[in-house]
Amino acid sequence: MAWNIFLSLLAGISQFGNSFLGWKVTGQELTPQRRKLYDALFIICGAIGIASIGILAFRSGREERVHLSLRLDAVYSEMKDGKQIPTLLAVNQPLAFNLFWKNVGNGSAYEVDARTKSFIEPDFSADSQREVVSRFTSWLGAQPHSSTSLPKDQETFITASGEILSPEDLANILDGRRVAFVLASVRFKDDFGSHEARLCRSLLPPTLKIWGACPYEGEN
Repeated sequence: MAWNIFLSLLAGISQFGNSFLGWKVTGQELTPQRRKLYDALFIICGAIGIASIGILAFRSGREERVHLSLRLDAVYSEMKDGKQIPTLLAVNQPLAFNLFWKNVGNGSAYEVDARTKSFIEPDFSADSQREVVSRFTSWLGAQPHSSTSLPKDQETFITASGEILSPEDLANILDGRRVAFVLASVRFKDDFGSHEARLCRSLLPPTLKIWGACPYEGEN
């Protein structure tokens, strides 16, 4: 939107510039040097106006940029009252969560590269958040590139996996002595360039049903 406004203003300014130059030279005797200067300014203003209108026309034919909606869900389940109930934590299993992402924009995402991983940190403090972001960023840089596409309204998922959860780890997370984090980075391209959707969440005690967000999260 901002670029469209800028290009519209640029086209208007170039038109005004040509009109002003035409008014300036009307009825005047110009030296050869000034004639060359005004001719050059006419050409430059005209070219800027034509380019601005052309770019605006091209941009108007493009689809709206892509936006991704990210959500977390359980990997495991347990039997309760004869029913399978989703559970976020399972003893002697990897600390794992399913990350779903959906294209909620009007365009198509391509060259989509999604990465996610879970961690255990001492607490939800700013230091722990910086540490887990640093660990995730280092891990992310070592991953091979992958690529897929995601049309409008399509949803898919990937599993964030971490260390094996011991009974002691589970007790510490339930008591708030340790905190489970999950971070994700989904990089993609659309008609407007390259973007990244980031997620950073942690399970907050005592219920472990509320996800806290850290500053790493966002979309650009």
